[in-house]
Amino acid sequence: MQNKMKWMLGLAIASYAAAAQVGDVEVSVTDKYRAKVAEAVKISGQPSLTDTTVQKLPVRIQVRPSVVPVDPVMELIPPVKITKTKLDRLPSRYVSLIAGNYGSVEAEAAIGSVRSAVNHWSVRGSHRSTRGGFDKDFVVFDRLLWSESKVDASYERIFNRGRLRLEGGGAWDRIPYYGQRHAVGFNDADTANAAPGRGIQTYTAGARYQATRYRRTQMFRSIALSGHHWIDQGGRQFETGGRMQLESALPVQNLVLNLPFNASFNQLQGSARPDTSSAAWALQFSPSLSDSIKGVRFRFGLNIIATGGPGQKTLPYFPPVVHVEVPLVRDVLYLYGGMEGYVDNGGMRARVDAVPFLSESATYEAIRSSSIYGGATGRWSRIIGYRFGGRFMTWDNYPMVVRPDVDFGILNDSGRVGMQYVKVTSLEPTGELTFQFKQIWDVRLHGVLRFAVQDEGGKAVYHLPKYELGAQARANFGDKIRLDGAMVLRGARTTLSGLMMEYDLPAFVDVRLGAQYRYNSQLDAVIRIDNLLNQRAEWWMGYPVQGIRANLGLVYKF
Repeated sequence: MQNKMKWMLGLAIASYAAAAQVGDVEVSVTDKYRAKVAEAVKISGQPSLTDTTVQKLPVRIQVRPSVVPVDPVMELIPPVKITKTKLDRLPSRYVSLIAGNYGSVEAEAAIGSVRSAVNHWSVRGSHRSTRGGFDKDFVVFDRLLWSESKVDASYERIFNRGRLRLEGGGAWDRIPYYGQRHAVGFNDADTANAAPGRGIQTYTAGARYQATRYRRTQMFRSIALSGHHWIDQGGRQFETGGRMQLESALPVQNLVLNLPFNASFNQLQGSARPDTSSAAWALQFSPSLSDSIKGVRFRFGLNIIATGGPGQKTLPYFPPVVHVEVPLVRDVLYLYGGMEGYVDNGGMRARVDAVPFLSESATYEAIRSSSIYGGATGRWSRIIGYRFGGRFMTWDNYPMVVRPDVDFGILNDSGRVGMQYVKVTSLEPTGELTFQFKQIWDVRLHGVLRFAVQDEGGKAVYHLPKYELGAQARANFGDKIRLDGAMVLRGARTTLSGLMMEYDLPAFVDVRLGAQYRYNSQLDAVIRIDNLLNQRAEWWMGYPVQGIRANLGLVYKF
């Protein structure tokens, strides 16, 4: 039995390291196991190895187009009772090619070795490109090419008491600004030949060591180190940063004292930046005690957060750590709630990832926030599951998107947006329903409402959707056909007009459909249609989303 458990652990580790998202196509080889557990497990636990029998099921390969991964903001709690454990891993070699209208191309290839439970490596490369497809009535740019290229590699070694993972990679992206209408005498240069945009290079490296076996008195659990070098627009701004995450725990009689520590540092420079050079650092130490009593799980502690840098907040921040899970009716009703503090020092790279049109003149700060959350989760039946809750959040310096002429005094800008850091208070009720029908249909309904105001003057938080409602569905018809669909309704967003007057941009709907046909064990065909309703996502002047897009492709595993 022990040898079987060791074999399972090694396979699980190899599977976790090799799992990946392939552009807009997910490729996975699935090893399934059925575990029968003698008693119910904790809310956030996994099936216990004691009193458990394991049976291996046939291997199944799945290739499917991904859908819109929009999740409501809530405290996610895993299912109470787990009857199956699924281990996903990529095949060691595969090639995929997808093409569609607007000159869309998606290509990806991977090689590697994941057959050994002790050593495995992988190398993956991908490229995506497409043209904007903007309506000429709204913009007059001749070229609107958006491209993303990426290469990454990883190596993992399994030791007797731990595992070491090394990884590195590079990404090269081209992002065109969505532009504005041609105004004769004002933006002729911007609209005459091509859309202005930005070219971005990102280089990353990281290492992680995690203890898989340790004595009761051993404090060390894991350590992770990562770094990045980010170059924007050929050096108009560039950033070098690093991060460390240290996980430790100390048993104190029947309790566990968790001692997680996180530290990060980013150095931002550039020829186009108004501050020439700036640094931002953040520290977070969150000691907490955790235990469970008669099914009630709890964690109590204190966050010690400090941030710094030119013009940034430097006073320590002490939000409490509280989390409680109470099973009222087993498998039917669980209550949860707590308090938490956060610090985000992802760097200017993270800001541009979230807002690709962000100006290089924007300032950067590490973000500090805290929240109180609570809710209920469970199952009404074997078919219907639910999760309802809410979160009250306060931000010391929320990164709010603003009009460029408001933030920088740039009139007739060709698409760049600005960012202001403001104090914000928000309340977000959330909900989710899931339906499962005989392992054929899976349906998920989710939603979030946002009530957010700036602390100063009670003004609205600009360009934040007031609500998001969505639905996702998947259907399997035997081993040959799989269908996917998703719909997300994003609500109105308040912004400022050129006359500094508030008004709401309209809501819009994003609908996506996909299908996968398995020809044989090596070859799959996929089709995907995005923005089915041809909706427009407006910012300030009616810029449309790219239009209806259809893509067809093949995935070959060898």
